[in-house]
Amino acid sequence: MNKTVRKKMIRGMSLILSLSLLVVSFAGCKSSKDDGSEYSTYTTVIYDDSEVQPGADGNQSQGGSGGSKVSGSGGSQVTGGNQTTSSTTSDEIKVDTKGKTFTIMSSYLPQTKAKAQYTFEKLFWQRIEEVEKEYDVTIKVINGYPNTNNLASLIMAGKKVANILETNVEDITGLASSGYIVPWNTVKGVNVNNPNFWSGYTKAATLGKNHYGLQFEKPPELRFCIAVNKTMLESKGIDADGIYKLIDKKQWTFAKLLEYARATTNASQGTYGIGGSPSKVSQMLIAANGGKIVTIGSNGKASPTYNSRNIKNALDWMYDIVNTSKVYYTVSAQFQKGQADTGGPDYVQSFIDGKLAFLLDDSWVFNQQIRPKVAKKGNNIKFGLLPMPLGPDAGGKSYTSLSSNARVFTITKTNNERDFTAKIMNALAEYPKGYDANSWQEEIAADYFQKGDTNSLNMYLKLLSNMESDPGVGLPRVYGGFIDKAMFTPIFYDKNTPSAAIDALGTTYDKTIKNLF
Repeated sequence: MNKTVRKKMIRGMSLILSLSLLVVSFAGCKSSKDDGSEYSTYTTVIYDDSEVQPGADGNQSQGGSGGSKVSGSGGSQVTGGNQTTSSTTSDEIKVDTKGKTFTIMSSYLPQTKAKAQYTFEKLFWQRIEEVEKEYDVTIKVINGYPNTNNLASLIMAGKKVANILETNVEDITGLASSGYIVPWNTVKGVNVNNPNFWSGYTKAATLGKNHYGLQFEKPPELRFCIAVNKTMLESKGIDADGIYKLIDKKQWTFAKLLEYARATTNASQGTYGIGGSPSKVSQMLIAANGGKIVTIGSNGKASPTYNSRNIKNALDWMYDIVNTSKVYYTVSAQFQKGQADTGGPDYVQSFIDGKLAFLLDDSWVFNQQIRPKVAKKGNNIKFGLLPMPLGPDAGGKSYTSLSSNARVFTITKTNNERDFTAKIMNALAEYPKGYDANSWQEEIAADYFQKGDTNSLNMYLKLLSNMESDPGVGLPRVYGGFIDKAMFTPIFYDKNTPSAAIDALGTTYDKTIKNLF
């Protein structure tokens, strides 16, 4: 067989395979996040970069991304960006941009300026217009959820998909292990330490020594944290702002949270110490106790750590607050099989109504629900932001924000115009005209917290610098099965200890995890 015939046959077979995968990929999309495959599938259709299609604006009750350098504690001075001042500017990358189109795939960002609702979206589009004018380019946002399943057929067909793709940190594990994305630290012209990229998010999207995700949207947003009802605490004689002093001494612990939760719980009056969707709370407790379902070493190898003492003790503690101490707000429907998460109360509204002392959730609930609704109700509730307390096995670690659900920009291995991508990526990351680090800090203070609440603002900024993720959360077959067997079932359905349930798992997920990298 001559070379020409062989090449034609290879091309033909590749085309057939690509088309088959494309059909399977599109046909397999459904509303459930876990379709039984190793990675998540969503309803959004992925488009080739050559055909920009209209779609939903993708707005969800989340916004922005974050990271910041903070010195000291309450009342300290804060500077924006990373801990290093070195950077790569767009002017240093020599590439012709005139007349070119730069595409951004995201299921969250609005596709037009007119659809921008939140400050970070409006500033994002302001910067797009500035970059378009300065570099004579067209920048388009296209709708799509770029996770492993959705990208498979396009990557195998050699498609660029988009210049940059915004996805959740939890999806990085699958995308990186499949080889669909490349680390930004391997892309010429991109300095991952550029202070225009938020350092906390860079840290959260790092596997081993490789930085797979970067984020620059302004103002930055924190992920998991605690909303505290100071009024409830003070009604029980507890100095709510004194918790920040405990934090300085690393004495804000699981034990202290339980003490305050007991003091504010009165089931007969419908008030409870702790609330939040069980899936979020379990993730937050595990991270606060120094645990991870999957650990990626500095050598890039994945190890199963779902049976660690850190995780067992964190989930056993959750069992206690639900079933023994009963300081966790639950309703009867949650104890029916499959209803622990979906059958629960509206925890955010319960907090606003003064029924919860501590709400464990994302920071967006402050600016989108808590602050505006509390102000509208005209009540006198005082609230603030706290980090998760340290667990007994945390080993003196610092306070962090679990950020597996954070959004970052990635680049595919099939992107064949990386110089252009790097140039415009760097340009978009710069501050819009008339906007700087002081601007976004002032906006956070005004949008999220009550007047004069410097403790909450400084804690918010501190946590932005210390975000982390659990690679295991991005593996549906591992995480979905583990959290059902180790948390939902023993705590809500069978009333057994999570540690015993974890022991019963043995090495169930070891092979899947070790095969990641």
